[in-house]
Amino acid sequence: MIVAAVVGAATVAAMPGVAAAEGVDALNQGKYCAMLVDKAPEGKVSPVLAEICSDTSAADVDARIVAESARIAASRGVEAAAPIPIMYWYENIHYNLDSPGGFTTIYGNSGSCDSSGYRVEPSSWWKARLSSLLGNNDCYAAKVHNRALSSAETFGLTYGGSGWWLGGYSDNVGLVQAYNG
Repeated sequence: MIVAAVVGAATVAAMPGVAAAEGVDALNQGKYCAMLVDKAPEGKVSPVLAEICSDTSAADVDARIVAESARIAASRGVEAAAPIPIMYWYENIHYNLDSPGGFTTIYGNSGSCDSSGYRVEPSSWWKARLSSLLGNNDCYAAKVHNRALSSAETFGLTYGGSGWWLGGYSDNVGLVQAYNG
């Protein structure tokens, strides 16, 4: 099942139109985008270590995220571990398969998800556009909070799970806590 989810995520990410970003934050414009986050301190949001977009290719973004993770590890005096994709964000329902839209890969700098996972606050652009989620590397559940942080719902992040459409949270996301659930 894990292999199928990884293959499914890679397949969805590689489909035409899926990676077309139609308006990320001003500093991160590009067709292919990624965010590198670290584990959250208790009760806090995961620190964003890097946000990278490129018009070149998804492989360019991947290489730049890996290089940035290595640079961060070196500055901390620790051995670098390759960041891993933990989540995929889609602007449209059904993983952008029915309609092209924005797409971002979220990378975990501290390994795969455990029971506490990663708590990621979307950029202002994504808060108003995030409509479906797909998980990877043990991040197969997510608690999604609305922008007001006044309500939350849990979604399954396996391919075809409830994350294919965020319902009342679609285009209204203030926080995503992806975890091994």
